[in-house]
Amino acid sequence: MHELSIAETIIDNVTNLAKSDGAVRVKNITLVIGPLSGIVRDTMEFCWPVAIKKTFLEGCHLIVEEVPLILHCKSCTQETTPDTIIMTCKACGSSDVEIIKGRELTLKNMEIE
Repeated sequence: MHELSIAETIIDNVTNLAKSDGAVRVKNITLVIGPLSGIVRDTMEFCWPVAIKKTFLEGCHLIVEEVPLILHCKSCTQETTPDTIIMTCKACGSSDVEIIKGRELTLKNMEIE
């Protein structure tokens, strides 16, 4: 469950950012995750309350937005969203593809007081 260590890193970074902005509390944060990020949403949501306990972010609500895997095919120039994480073009079957979206692990925003 590496999500716990990732949550701890996010907590450290958000704490530093929030305090530098003069925040007294972080109400919520929004994370954007893609299917190739290596993050399991349910696991992150499960470990979040434990990770924030007795930290500056205690009580902070975690919002997770998932983005799909989007591939650009160099053969047929289509952008497709595969049904699985198999790196082939859904339109023509080519494996000559480039990942456009799906690796994200991004702090989208945070609401502070």
